[in-house]
Amino acid sequence: MMARHALATLLPFMLLQACAGPGRTTVDTAPDVELWTVPLILQRLDLPTLPAALTAAGDLSIRSPLYTGGAAMRLKHRANDSMLVSLAVPGLGIEAARLLVTPDSFFLYNRLERSVTVGTEDLLPAMFNVAEAMRLMLGLIRPDGKKAWDLVETADGLVLRDADRREQWIIDPALGRVLSYERRLPSGRLAEGLYFAEFVPVDGELYPKRVTYRNPVQSTNGLIHFRSLEFADEVSSMALGAPDGVTRIVVE
Repeated sequence: MMARHALATLLPFMLLQACAGPGRTTVDTAPDVELWTVPLILQRLDLPTLPAALTAAGDLSIRSPLYTGGAAMRLKHRANDSMLVSLAVPGLGIEAARLLVTPDSFFLYNRLERSVTVGTEDLLPAMFNVAEAMRLMLGLIRPDGKKAWDLVETADGLVLRDADRREQWIIDPALGRVLSYERRLPSGRLAEGLYFAEFVPVDGELYPKRVTYRNPVQSTNGLIHFRSLEFADEVSSMALGAPDGVTRIVVE
């Protein structure tokens, strides 16, 4: 029961994983769709170098069998190193919890219940894998250039599908960005999906303000809406800040 309670508490944070359709922008200089080929599309996805660190603020929500709710979020992340997420009660600005993720562990400090939940990093979803989190949150993902892809034109954009229809990517060539990525089970059921929308320029590059995560296998949907994104060479303290005497809960 203790582990189930801890995982239910974790679910609000497991979203940077989020519920929206992709937005589109048209650029007059983009080639006609008939001219696009798979190599040209992949070349068009000229993604920027990942920043060394970022800070972000936004709103998040999640719906799952164990938890449904939302929170205001502040995030600090050093690429490939650690991530600190602060969650506050919406509208009140009162910090309710902090989540610190390292390459091998996570520490969830619940300020309201005065507890710290500890577990291994692999218990968290991919969005919180510090080796992948920044790339996924910023929409800086692309299809594998070594795979064979079928190209289809749709109203939503250019669609790349692999031969067995297990992976699908929708790309807006005018933006030079992926709008969505879906991975399916052999049955065809959606296993996991990422959706990016409302692209805005930050330091001369385009990034999504809305990131949606869907995992029907776990009956989980999550949405993050960034209000601000800032990149830097370093971020300030990543300390969890839990006081002495809090209850410690280990999740295995």
